[in-house]
Amino acid sequence: VSSIVPVTLDSRTRKVYDQMRKNALVEMEGKDDKGNPIQGRALARIVLTTLLRLQQLSGGFLPFSMFPIQNDAKGNPLPTQIKTVDIGDDKLRTAVDLTQDAIASGEKVVIFCRFIHDIKRLKAALPKAGILSGSVPPRQRGEVLERLRSGQTKVLLVQIATGSLGIDLTAASVSIFYSTGFSLGEFEQARARVHRHGQTKKVIEYHLQATKTVDEKIFQALNTKQQIARKVVDLSYAKGLLM
Repeated sequence: VSSIVPVTLDSRTRKVYDQMRKNALVEMEGKDDKGNPIQGRALARIVLTTLLRLQQLSGGFLPFSMFPIQNDAKGNPLPTQIKTVDIGDDKLRTAVDLTQDAIASGEKVVIFCRFIHDIKRLKAALPKAGILSGSVPPRQRGEVLERLRSGQTKVLLVQIATGSLGIDLTAASVSIFYSTGFSLGEFEQARARVHRHGQTKKVIEYHLQATKTVDEKIFQALNTKQQIARKVVDLSYAKGLLM
């Protein structure tokens, strides 16, 4: 059973989101250094970067570059640092409510996230949850999965790129897609990890989508098997993702 769960952004997050989207549309309609319309790789770079930022914002956070204010001993500027700022928690609260309801019903839950910061925020809200991400060494992943199978862990937070690998998540019967990437292959493989042979329960699949955001467009594209990264070189398609 697959269900879309709409999430309403608060007014502050919506205002920032709409302004970012409008700025991107103006940039896409602009010209390059030679006065030609932006197209091809340049267009794809703008669109994919914008989609990434809007996805992060729909999840309630944004990373900001912190420009160096100090130099090293040789006078060279120190590396730029990234500071992540939490703006809203609408999607977070929805995910936590769904998870707690599932656990109360005796189910185990897998929450798929694209961004590590999503996993960090969910871990803070669900401190007993396990984590399976790219930072977890392969030799330790078996232990993480065994804790889910044995019931020591009721919730597993999975980075979607890691969850698309050949791992068995059939111990869970509820999956929540908190944020997804643009890769159709990763998306389909992540879904298959819970539905694969050995699953003994009916699987409930939730897709959290901030309303009137790229969450809806990205899910629609993936669900109809579109390769987003390959199609954003087309201006009309790219604008359609942001409208």
